[in-house]
Amino acid sequence: MMRAGRAALSSTRGCTLPRACTRLPPPASAATVRNAMASAVADGSAAMLVPRLACSGRHPCVHLHTRPRAFSVAPAPPKAAAEGAPPMRRVFGLRELARKHRRREGGGAAITMMTTYDYPSAIMAQRAGFDMLLVGDSLGNVVLGYDTTAAVTMADMLHHCRAVMRGVAAYNGPGRRPLVVGDMPFGSFRTPEVALDNAFRLVQEGGVDVVKMEGGVRQAPQIEAVVAAGIPVMGHIGLTPQTATALGGFRSQGRNADAALRILEDARALREAGCCSFVLEHVPAELAADITSRVDIPTIGIG
Repeated sequence: MMRAGRAALSSTRGCTLPRACTRLPPPASAATVRNAMASAVADGSAAMLVPRLACSGRHPCVHLHTRPRAFSVAPAPPKAAAEGAPPMRRVFGLRELARKHRRREGGGAAITMMTTYDYPSAIMAQRAGFDMLLVGDSLGNVVLGYDTTAAVTMADMLHHCRAVMRGVAAYNGPGRRPLVVGDMPFGSFRTPEVALDNAFRLVQEGGVDVVKMEGGVRQAPQIEAVVAAGIPVMGHIGLTPQTATALGGFRSQGRNADAALRILEDARALREAGCCSFVLEHVPAELAADITSRVDIPTIGIG
């Protein structure tokens, strides 16, 4: 820690202290004293200078009093960003998502989300101005050539989430940074404990902001556990591709009264479990509209 001398103002005449003095030609103005003080500090003397009355009765002087006193050094101001570095972008976060949802209810713009699997698709989606990017496990069909999304692993999802996040980080265009959602693959949330471990991996290793889980009432305990740990969750009901075989294949869901009521119960369960939003896939438009009107969180329609 640096040390500096304490200044003391004396009213005696003459230079009586056994310390060196720096004589200044009259008049010793305040500006002159400030300049002398700055010079003393700059040359490393670490002493505080103050004006003293007449030295030997002829002209003012400045005495260097060096009784030590500790003081804190203010931190240096932050360095300016390097020229040409991409500007920091604000994230389209959960608060913005909720705000846009409220505005939508009053006739505002719709929430937009695009599925992305890699670096170039992330760049293109940001150029188009999408609010959210979904790294979907449909990459199993679209990118990896699988017949079903059930074949997608956590390693696959982490690989593609990292690629998308590199695209997000590299983009330096206008607008907010989109909210990035990562799919939890089949089998990665079979119990609350397993769900929590894998959700942490998608956030920590994959870099995503939100995780998505398929299922409704039966997945509520897993969703609650992940939300309680501080990780936002997006739900997914209607046609759930990971369990499409049990649903009778890739076909529209909720086409009769009983099936529609089950999907409505799923929607309410997701809301109660703490989901920030949920996807409605392959359900009749009338049912989707009815569910959207009954819950107070955003619904994302994907056909």
